[in-house]
Amino acid sequence: DYSEPIGIDLGCKKNNWIVDSNGNRISRPDYSKEDKRIAKYQRKLAIKRRVNKEKRANSTVANKLEEPNYTKNEEKILKKLNKAYKRKFNKIETRIHEYACSIIQEKPSAIVLEDLDVKGMLIPKSDDISCKHRERHNRNIYDSVLYKVRSIIEIKANSNGIPVLFADREYPSSQLCSCCGHRQKIGTSRVYKCPVCGNEIDRDDNAALNLKNVAYYDFNQYEMIV
Repeated sequence: DYSEPIGIDLGCKKNNWIVDSNGNRISRPDYSKEDKRIAKYQRKLAIKRRVNKEKRANSTVANKLEEPNYTKNEEKILKKLNKAYKRKFNKIETRIHEYACSIIQEKPSAIVLEDLDVKGMLIPKSDDISCKHRERHNRNIYDSVLYKVRSIIEIKANSNGIPVLFADREYPSSQLCSCCGHRQKIGTSRVYKCPVCGNEIDRDDNAALNLKNVAYYDFNQYEMIV
């Protein structure tokens, strides 16, 4: 027996990483230690590469192609850097697998996800935005590995015979009221307040419920509801 469908809203914020229509809210794991190690080894590797580049330039070896790309010291730092990256993404993948297994056990009749344009979510350098804000925003998107979340959920669902639906990229899941279907722009507000029916709900929970409704009707119908 299958239960109701589940709508899953994905985000790039740490505490609102995965929010579904069943009330589950999954945050990204804490990998601050790994990030510090990655930054530390990247600095060390950059210094070593710069020093050794000068040595290679002054080298008397006739054929420069015979010289190794990395020295032994550089390879040691590179191994530590790769290990830190691996530990970080292992934490992320473990959290995704745990969540995917938990929703599969609920046996939903369908799982609805957004067809996100991840590249379109990034802030380009041409925009008139401070460098720190752009880097922080883009790093949050990269660390959210939204495509990885989508692929793992899709693979586990398909292997268990659960259909996975994708709402169109133009579907305004955050702008529609999950109760009456009224559409409005809410900007950066974290709470959706509907002026028609009085519904007041967290914007991520509202989006997840709207995605759940996609399983019941054609998501292009929102144009008629507005």
